[in-house]
Amino acid sequence: MIKIRLVGDLIEKKEYSNYEDSETYPSSTYSCDSCGEQTKFNLKDLDKHRFSKYSNLNQSDQKIMDRLILSMIPKSKIKQERQIWVLTKKDRLRVYFNRVILRFSNLTNPFPPIPKTKENIPDSYIDFYCQKCNRPVRIYYISYIGGKHVEHGYELKYLMD
Repeated sequence: MIKIRLVGDLIEKKEYSNYEDSETYPSSTYSCDSCGEQTKFNLKDLDKHRFSKYSNLNQSDQKIMDRLILSMIPKSKIKQERQIWVLTKKDRLRVYFNRVILRFSNLTNPFPPIPKTKENIPDSYIDFYCQKCNRPVRIYYISYIGGKHVEHGYELKYLMD
């Protein structure tokens, strides 16, 4: 069963910036809930998958993950490319109805809170299978640009596993 959660304390490094992290090159570690296997990824991996529609998951796992993200982000916002979009009141209502539909399709897991109005929503994801137990994992993140010296960075937001 796949769950969607806020990254919170599940991954120790949640924010990356090319200005601060390009020299120290830190990495984030995901620990599988089932087997405890650890998978590391870093700034370079997030750069590579930014705005990418490519998935490392098979078709059925992709479909489940795509349906589940609709419980957090409306489809109209996901279809936009290379933009940071914010949620409106209308979007929050769409998310609520998507959750109702998912409940009728036998999805009983608790959902994280609906994102607030004007909250930035993820525009990219990185996904992979756990190397030990082959469990699908997808991490959604927000990318931003700006700041000094053309700084860009990422904020990890949601974890599906």
